[in-house]
Amino acid sequence: MSRARGLALITTSLTAVCLFRGTNGASAASFGRCVKLVVKETGKYGSSGCQEGRVAHGNYEWYPAFGAEKIKKTGFELKVSESPTVYEGSEAVEAFSCSSEGKGSGEFTSSTQVGNVELILKSCKDSPTSKCSNTGTEGEVKTEKLSGEIGVWKAEGEERHNKVGLELHAATGEEGTVIKTMTCTDSFTRKLTGSIIAMVPPDGPNKMGTTWSLKYMHRGVEQMPEKFEGLPKPTAFEETLNEAFSRPAAMEATIEQENEETMELNTTCTC
Repeated sequence: MSRARGLALITTSLTAVCLFRGTNGASAASFGRCVKLVVKETGKYGSSGCQEGRVAHGNYEWYPAFGAEKIKKTGFELKVSESPTVYEGSEAVEAFSCSSEGKGSGEFTSSTQVGNVELILKSCKDSPTSKCSNTGTEGEVKTEKLSGEIGVWKAEGEERHNKVGLELHAATGEEGTVIKTMTCTDSFTRKLTGSIIAMVPPDGPNKMGTTWSLKYMHRGVEQMPEKFEGLPKPTAFEETLNEAFSRPAAMEATIEQENEETMELNTTCTC
């Protein structure tokens, strides 16, 4: 095989991979950095967001978070800005809620994944007079260690407009447990299991920065979005009451994420 033909086949294969990834909800988005190059016209992108529409002589280049020019600081802090509320059952009644004083942390573990995510929620209750806790401190609820991955939950005509989210699920401890059993002063016990996807609002992706929001939304007891495009639904989000029976659950909340290092959540295929 001639060298020219071999290079042509490689180029064609890479293009096919990019086209495939662009339709795959799990792999079309990624964490990284869009950097303005010192040597002009040596990059693949012409704009500061490293979006689709590559150019032959661009001034910007995309570096995956865990690539050759990987990020040095992988941690992030979480802060609750809209009170978490969990709904349960066929009629989506309020199961319990917490205040907007919660906080947590986590870290990036790959260019598409996060890990060691943990939240401590405050002033949690399942009625006006009943506080809930699983730490021994009244009203305090702590999640298990969680991990997750980003993906596209709604693909648009142009990849830069794709809607992306972050799916979180249990990483360690009792299988599938998101929030271990909490005891409430009205004698109820509650536990949350499964997976849950947070939307990243449109003003968050495709630009360099240190912060973005994670917004949990629902319709009844269906979490919105339910899944990433091109992938099956994740394990159902459920609440177990009094260790006796489980029923569908959904959560609404807004959590602000602040990264240790400036980076970008890119919604396009940057392969």
